[in-house]
Amino acid sequence: MKKLLNTWINFFNDKAKVNFWLYTLPVHILGLVGISLMTYLGDWNYLFYTLIFYFLFGCVGMAIGLHRYWGHGAFVMPKWKERFVTLMGVYNGYGSIFPWVMIHEKGHHANSDTEDDPHTPKKGLWHAFLHWHKDQKYFDQHIDRKVLVNYIRRGFVNDKLYSFFNDYHLLINYGTLLIIALLFSWKIALYGFWMGIWFTLLNTSSVTAFSHKNWFGYRNFDTKDNSVNNRVGAILTWGEMLHNNHHRYWKATNNSQHWSELDVSGIVIEGLKK
Repeated sequence: MKKLLNTWINFFNDKAKVNFWLYTLPVHILGLVGISLMTYLGDWNYLFYTLIFYFLFGCVGMAIGLHRYWGHGAFVMPKWKERFVTLMGVYNGYGSIFPWVMIHEKGHHANSDTEDDPHTPKKGLWHAFLHWHKDQKYFDQHIDRKVLVNYIRRGFVNDKLYSFFNDYHLLINYGTLLIIALLFSWKIALYGFWMGIWFTLLNTSSVTAFSHKNWFGYRNFDTKDNSVNNRVGAILTWGEMLHNNHHRYWKATNNSQHWSELDVSGIVIEGLKK
């Protein structure tokens, strides 16, 4: 009994595993259930809700909020807009918002495609797509005092509301799922809300897995890493797969460098800055 109790205590002390097993994996499982039911029941009219939630979570929350705003400090916006985009970022499919933001800048960009890059596809596509963020060592390796001080100065990790978002992201995600199901219907909750989270997770996972593979796209800039752009992928990921452009200009609000490269997130940011 004591051994079992210690096992559970150790599990919940490992935040990376908690995020993975209690959130990321269920997002994938329920997402697959959702798309299967949608196909079997012919509920394709609910895809509209999926796309609305995917825009809110994948574009506004993840690409703009956690990535370009908090991750890179690419622009400034009014506080009420900052609150909204950060809340949308809680529905990301990965888990706690603080570690993702800090690991992305300190871990990925600072060590891109080296051994210290947490999700380089050099360690395998499956590692880059799914496995990397269930390993606590990446949390411990790339989050130190210097990194924390930087985000304290920017008013992120020391903000009480954002700390609540970070610490109680599981409650917020599953609670919202339940509320939508009770107030509206299980179909809007599953097809709309949950599949919106799943699409967001697939978006970010696909960028980390494929956008550093030479065969996946083209390069506008000779960066030190293997980042590439993909025009079709950019449309599907709100501009995130213009990845070579992004690695050349980390703090750019818009990743597009040519009229044929569409970055929806960059367009939305222009409205958020006002």
